[in-house]
Amino acid sequence: MHRVLRGLFFVKPFLTHKLPHANSLNKVFTQQFCSGKQTDIAPYLFDRTIPAEDVLRKLTPTDAERLNFLVSEHRLMFDGGQKVASQLSSEMMLELLCCKSYSARVRLHEFFFKRQMRRENRVSKKVLKGGQDPVEPHSSAACSDRIIRVIDSKQCRSHDEAWMWAEIRCPDSAQQLVFDFTHESEMRLQDQKNLAAQFSYVMQTTRQMRPYPFHLWLCGLKPGTNQYSFMERQFGMQFQGSELSRLEDLPWTISPNHYSNDFALNDPSRPVIYLSPNAHRSFEPGEWDHNAVYVVGAIVDKTVRRPVTFARARRTGTCLSTFFMLFINFQL
Repeated sequence: MHRVLRGLFFVKPFLTHKLPHANSLNKVFTQQFCSGKQTDIAPYLFDRTIPAEDVLRKLTPTDAERLNFLVSEHRLMFDGGQKVASQLSSEMMLELLCCKSYSARVRLHEFFFKRQMRRENRVSKKVLKGGQDPVEPHSSAACSDRIIRVIDSKQCRSHDEAWMWAEIRCPDSAQQLVFDFTHESEMRLQDQKNLAAQFSYVMQTTRQMRPYPFHLWLCGLKPGTNQYSFMERQFGMQFQGSELSRLEDLPWTISPNHYSNDFALNDPSRPVIYLSPNAHRSFEPGEWDHNAVYVVGAIVDKTVRRPVTFARARRTGTCLSTFFMLFINFQL
C-alpha cells in the first residue's frame, strides 16, 4: 500500500508538467505506473565491455524515448526534493535504462544519492583538515622499502616486490586456491561489481600475509566479458598512468578454462575439493589437506535462492565440503 501511495505522489507533477515527446512518454508512463508491467530490456544495454557513451549514442528509437522520459523523471524528482543525485552521468543513465520497474529506479536513485553524499562528505573533511590527506601507516616513509634500498645497494628478496611476485606466479610456490568464474550468467550487474570489489579485498589480504598462503588461480575468467571489465576497473587497469595494463600482470594466474580442465579430478595425490555452503559434510579440526586444490565459487548469490555451486560441482564429480564451525564457550 505504501508503494502505491508513493507512486501516486508523482502523478500530479507528471500531469502538470509538459514533457518532450508527450505522446510516446505517456505510453511509457501508462506502462510503468498504471499497468504494473515490467519493461523489457534489450540485451545490448547489459554489455559493460563498451563505454557507456558509445552505448547511449547507439540507442534504438524506443530506448532513446525511454531515456528522455528517465531524464525528465529525474529532473522532477530532484525539483521535488527527493533523494536523487544532482546530475546524471553516462554510466548512471545506462544503469537506469537497465531497470525494469519504477521501484528499481527509486532504489537506484537512492544509491546514487548516498554515493554522492559520501563523496561530498569526504571532500569536506579534507577541506576542514587543511586540504592535506591523512597519511596511512602502510604508505608512510618509515615502512617503505625504498629506504632499505638506499641504505643497502644489494637486492633484498624479502623487500623486492618483483621477486615476490615472480615466486607467487610459480604454481608450486604455495597451495593453490582456485576461484570458479563460470557463474556470470547467474548474477546481476550489481552482483558482478560486488564480486570485483571483494576480489580487491582478497588481493589486499593476501599481500599483507607473509609468506603468501595461497597461489590464486582464477578459472573461467574470459576477456571481453562484463566480469572481466569490472575487474579491470576495480584494479585500475583503465586509468591513465597505471603501471599495470592487464589483469594478468597481477600476482595470480588467470585461465579461461574450466577448473576441471586445468586440474585432474581423479588425482589422489592432489585432490580437488569444492568449498560449497550446501555440502553435506564439513571439515573437522586438523583435516585441512595442504596438498589438495580447493575451489571457491566466484559468485554473489544475493538474488539466487538455489545451490548453484553445489549443483555444478556434483555434475562434474568434484568432492564437496564446507568449513567447520568453531564454537567458543564464554562461560567462566
